[in-house]
Amino acid sequence: MMIVLATTIVPLINNFSLGHLNSNRNTFSEDVHLASYNVRLFNKYRWIHDLENTQQPTISYFQSKDVDVLCLQEVPKISSRSKLVSKVFPYSIQSEAFPYLRTLSKHPISYIKNISMPGKSTSALSVTLDIDGKALQVINIHLESIQSIENTLTHKYTRAEFLYDTIYPKLLSQISTDIPTVLCGDFNITPNSHLYKLLDDRFEDAFFSSTAQYGATYFLAPIHIPVRIDYIWGNSQVKFTQFHTHSIPYSDHLPISTRIHL
Repeated sequence: MMIVLATTIVPLINNFSLGHLNSNRNTFSEDVHLASYNVRLFNKYRWIHDLENTQQPTISYFQSKDVDVLCLQEVPKISSRSKLVSKVFPYSIQSEAFPYLRTLSKHPISYIKNISMPGKSTSALSVTLDIDGKALQVINIHLESIQSIENTLTHKYTRAEFLYDTIYPKLLSQISTDIPTVLCGDFNITPNSHLYKLLDDRFEDAFFSSTAQYGATYFLAPIHIPVRIDYIWGNSQVKFTQFHTHSIPYSDHLPISTRIHL
């Protein structure tokens, strides 16, 4: 969940993409279709009153979209693997630390690393996938919300300093420089934040690989202000060919997906 300070004003224009120079990108049959989704414990506590466990409809949805790699955030500590999950994504790994992450894949996982991150609601899970002989590093991430971080800091130590001094260097240290690498998940930051600007200087935001579209992934209570806080980033070896924000009713977030040409 994303909680912002009362003094924060989020420009709504940050929720839109005009495609920049990427509007004419083509998709290829060998593209990897990757999606990211904060599932909010698969509705374990019935926040959505007319639905029970949302794992099955979530997996069914991404199966219908022919997703190859699915990165989930805020999964239950023990997230059972149903027959459908095993059938659609035969390779799966769940993180060891809260908030729990799960990376599901149609491709073999050749390397796994749980990344210890600062913050009580921050975690990351890195995997390397073997995609027809080509390696792809995928780092699944959940970052702590603004209010949680503010409550743990002194007034002299700003959020921007915290992000720069701890989270950002930690992320950089985990990113391979030898193979295509994707960072994705619930970053709990908006495009006008300090951390976004740091990441944007070094990585490509997959959101801009799409032509004009609306991209909010979360709606702030109580008046449902739309914000974009979920992202997929790639290093210089990643070529995004498509991006999409999905509208499904199984969580308080909306999922996002991209196609990656290797």
